Amino acid sequence: QLRNPRHRRPNSPCRFPQTPAPAGGPVLRGTETLLVVDDSSDVRKIAVHILSGLGYRVLEASTAADALHVLTENRGGIDLVFSDVMMPGGMLGTDLARHTRSLYPSIRVLLTSASEDAAPTGAEDFAFVIKPYRRSDLARIVRQMLDRPA
Repeated sequence: QLRNPRHRRPNSPCRFPQTPAPAGGPVLRGTETLLVVDDSSDVRKIAVHILSGLGYRVLEASTAADALHVLTENRGGIDLVFSDVMMPGGMLGTDLARHTRSLYPSIRVLLTSASEDAAPTGAEDFAFVIKPYRRSDLARIVRQMLDRPA
């Protein structure tokens, strides 16, 4: 279930998946580089499996601090960060998103959580997807985010 935190009305879909996928149409694929950040290795592996299966080059990190290190090592080479909101270590996914935007404004950020209450609010305009998400939903939102202007 995808949500846009700027429009948090109940059952308000995120602006990215509003275009329905064609029935029986192809799954949206890509070759860009993505960084998946989640402290749960099982959840991270599922996301990596889905996204790499769609053709993306996928890097991974288990903490926001590790993600910042990966971003620095791959300066300019990551197209999208897909991060859990609730993470250990003193830095949340929203903190990582802010740092990413300030350091690398062209990198898109998609946040996720099992709770809609964890969605960023206020002036922040980070896309948000609620866990559990379907492969087709994740494929669609990632592709739409990558296709929009930075």
